Amino acid sequence: MSHPLADAPSPSARPLPDFVALAEKLQRIAQALLAAGPPAPVAESGDAPAVDAERPSEIRTYRVPDYIVEEKRRLLAQHQAQSWQEMFDKTCNHLHTLIFLLQHFETARAWTATP
Repeated sequence: MSHPLADAPSPSARPLPDFVALAEKLQRIAQALLAAGPPAPVAESGDAPAVDAERPSEIRTYRVPDYIVEEKRRLLAQHQAQSWQEMFDKTCNHLHTLIFLLQHFETARAWTATP
């Protein structure tokens, strides 16, 4: 009786793919993708590529209704904060403290419970 793997083709018997045809196909796909996308920026011959850190920052201006500004001031004063980030940090800390207390409240309550 022959071994079942003996009838299977060996890895070396499989034909190798045509790498030239595969490279040509990949080249055509790359060209099609480049043609479909936006044109690449063209750098002048003497210019070095720009570094992101050297780009000037962007300044934007928004108009906000007065009632939103008043609400912001009220919330900041209520939380005794100077900025939104500080207010959110304090709120997050309060939430974590509340969760911690509630978790231990259940544990403490289980210890003092009488049957």
